[in-house]
This record gives sequence, structure tokens and C-alpha cells, in this order.
Amino acid sequence: MLSALESIQKAEILVSVPTLKYMVKGGRVSPLAGVVANALHFKPIVSLDDEGKALLYGKAFSRKQNRRKLMKLLFAELEKGQLRYYGIVHAENENGAREIAGEIEEKTGIKPLFIQPISPIMGLHAGKECVAVVTMRE
Repeated sequence: MLSALESIQKAEILVSVPTLKYMVKGGRVSPLAGVVANALHFKPIVSLDDEGKALLYGKAFSRKQNRRKLMKLLFAELEKGQLRYYGIVHAENENGAREIAGEIEEKTGIKPLFIQPISPIMGLHAGKECVAVVTMRE
């Protein structure tokens, strides 16, 4: 059985958000970063640092670019260790979540443990139509 620290070190979350507006309101992202991202129409990918604070992991200018970037970041992370399992949550974006799951399954042969709507509180902070992929490596 893995310790909590070992589990944290092998886990990753990548969140595709359509706008940083909600993360700024929730205090996860600085207002300055939110203004810059909004002005440039970024579709960011967000993760969490060791202290649970939001990190802008990737930026794209369209949903298609965002998806490509999300998958690239995900598979780069998996180079650190084989995928053990993953799950996907979404805020009113089941189609997007299922498409991402299909792409991951196609490349890894592993089905997601779950595809679920995200809790309203998390959706409030990440925004409508966000999709998060949570992975655990061996």
C-alpha cells in the first residue's frame, strides 16, 4: 500500500478550463493572471502545486489546441511511470470528457475508472464546461 506522500507524488491532475474567470473569483488564480489570460482569449490548462495552489500548465487559443496540449502534457507526465488508472470529471461537458477518455484509452488500452460530473463547488471554481483528468502512475 502506498503512503499518502507516495500517492501524491504519483498522482497528477490536469484541468482544461474555458476561462480563468471563475478561478480568479475563487482566489485560485491572481486577478492579474486572469486579466491577461482573458485579454488574450487563453483556454488554459491548470494543475495544482504541492500546496494545492493553481499552476497554469498550458495555454491555448482554441478548444482544439487546448485538447492537444492537455493530451501532450498528460502523456509527458506518464513518461515518469506507467499509467495505473485514471478518472475524468467535468462540469456540464460529458461529451468532452468522453472524447478525452477515448483518446487516452486508445493510446494506453486502459479504460477510465470513472467519468463523472464534478461537484458544484469545484465547478464553481473551474467554471462551466471544464474537464479534469486525474491520473495515478505505477
